[in-house]
Amino acid sequence: MVKNQRSFVIVLLALGLLAALWAAYQRVWVESSNPTVALCLDYGEVQRLAALTGKTIEQQLVELREAGATHVALAESSLTDMLLLDRVSLMADSGRTRLVPQPGAEYVVEALAARLSAVEIEEYGVAGSTESEEYELSSHRVPTAVWRGDFTGFGAIGVGYDPAALAAIAASGLQPVARPVADFCLTREAVDYSVQSAAQTGARVVVFNGTRVVGESALIKHVARRLEEHNLSFGMIELVPQQGASALATALGGRIVRCHSVSAEEMLLMSARRGWERFLLAVTERKVRLCYVRLFFTPATDIGAANFSYLSDISTSLQKLGYRPGTPEQYGQVALPTTALMLLALGVLGGLLWWMQVLKELPARLFWVTAGAGTLIAIGAPVVAPGMARSLIALAAALIFPALAICLIPARIESDLPQGGGKLLRAVGLTARTALVSLMGGLLMAGAMTDSAYLVGISQFRGVKPAQALPLLVLLLILSARATETYQRTVRTHLRWQALRDGMAEAGGHMVRYWHVALIVVATGALGYMLIRSGNEAVVGPSGFELQLRAALDRLLVVRPRTKEIFIGYPALLVGLMLLLQGRWKLSWPLLLVGAIAQVSLVNTFCHMHTPLVVSLVRVAHGLWLGILAGLVWWAIKLAGERYWRWARRLEMPRDEASSTDGEMHSAEDTHTSEA
Repeated sequence: MVKNQRSFVIVLLALGLLAALWAAYQRVWVESSNPTVALCLDYGEVQRLAALTGKTIEQQLVELREAGATHVALAESSLTDMLLLDRVSLMADSGRTRLVPQPGAEYVVEALAARLSAVEIEEYGVAGSTESEEYELSSHRVPTAVWRGDFTGFGAIGVGYDPAALAAIAASGLQPVARPVADFCLTREAVDYSVQSAAQTGARVVVFNGTRVVGESALIKHVARRLEEHNLSFGMIELVPQQGASALATALGGRIVRCHSVSAEEMLLMSARRGWERFLLAVTERKVRLCYVRLFFTPATDIGAANFSYLSDISTSLQKLGYRPGTPEQYGQVALPTTALMLLALGVLGGLLWWMQVLKELPARLFWVTAGAGTLIAIGAPVVAPGMARSLIALAAALIFPALAICLIPARIESDLPQGGGKLLRAVGLTARTALVSLMGGLLMAGAMTDSAYLVGISQFRGVKPAQALPLLVLLLILSARATETYQRTVRTHLRWQALRDGMAEAGGHMVRYWHVALIVVATGALGYMLIRSGNEAVVGPSGFELQLRAALDRLLVVRPRTKEIFIGYPALLVGLMLLLQGRWKLSWPLLLVGAIAQVSLVNTFCHMHTPLVVSLVRVAHGLWLGILAGLVWWAIKLAGERYWRWARRLEMPRDEASSTDGEMHSAEDTHTSEA
């Protein structure tokens, strides 16, 4: 690039990075201003634990509060529950079905009438007892629910919250979390009653019971309005999607509380250590602010003490990390102005022009025409279609900058060669500079997606898999062409694009051998495995060994780097750079291609917007320095292997020939030592 082109690209990148840093500041401020975390228990499980420990429900609740619990989730009672507990009874009455509540359960009648329009409320005289010496029977009238039919098929309908349970929760000093039942909430009146009943419990958070949310689709906006009117926060359970949850979260404008829970089935196989790790990761790395903690009901010497210790460990660890127990709050709103989106688009355009000049060296006129057209698009797209522009900016940044980082290496090698110092030190510096270019892309992409919907996980970056595969495929073509003798010869006298084209032609014309086919199969399988392991909900999970390794890294570093960066990507990149500094292009390019995995992974780290930005930055830093250390180990193993190979070959040679080669071997070892 000539000076004026370079200056133009620098200005574009600077504008984009300024907008990215401004967006990062806004995001960090919002993420750091919400440190309150709720530890919520299930009331039904607390009842079971009280029965096993011989305590009253009130005593058990107080004990668990002392362990660190802040909330108790109370599910709305169903009609079946009330019948089984004999809180209501059914009777036939002149071709109709009459539901008669016991004292204290009159709320069931009102709930049925609100949800089923065919139900009528009638006063009905029933026998009761009075507190007299003779305990004489007297008659009094109670409200009953009457319907021309039977209640078959309506057993799951929600009929309100148990007043005794609410009283026990309040007496213990804990806060309730309401769990409304979505079944048969099919009208606005039913929705109104359901939300009002939840608010009357004193709850500030609602976590819907079952696989659906109240209102599902047609009434979602009405549900959102009612929740806001009653100052109720929607608790959205991560990883276990409920039907209608995303639509409700969107209607609420992202004003939700993220929840994490371990299913009852998982609890049967889970250790307390693993459960503790899951909740800590959910809070620190995924913005979860309500931990729905299920209790252990596995054989134990003292089941009460075991659960007390489990809950206490979670609470204590979170407080040590700076979180405080209490009622969870919604995250503040973040919105990126159109001007900032324009600047981010210009930053991505700067990266694109830089990459094009590295590959092709556009003629001056074509460069400025491309730059002008790109500038118009970058400024106009956020105005015309801001949503689409946001996604395209993020995808373009994820595609361009990892490839640019690797393609810049040869030019940096040439500029570094005249400098003094060992090759190993220069390789470490080049690794860090390569990661810095990829980091620019990650910040631009994260800036484009700075929006409340992305921050709380309602909206997600849809280009994760293309952003991982396409840069690697493009780099495969570029690096294989650059490794050919034709490219090395042509690039000295012709334009880079022509040299690259001729190099691709030579690479494509090579004879295909069996080991080529085997290598392609292995590489394709590795890429496919990486893709199915990517994304927010990977198809294939990590192995048991990898889970143990991850847990160890979490405990050691708090923020765990990505294993493919520290064990594969960065080590391969460092060794490839060392070989390149030695002038061994044909051996270096496969390693540089593998090293590109680290750059793609670095940018991909910023795709997960539900992860706090500070955590992502720390993860990138850990991946870089640990990856460089692993690369140094790789290089040491390579040198040791070469020395062993030369020693083994010398033993196989005749004595005279071996002695004649000793001088050459010692000189080669001295050369490797000086290079390192």
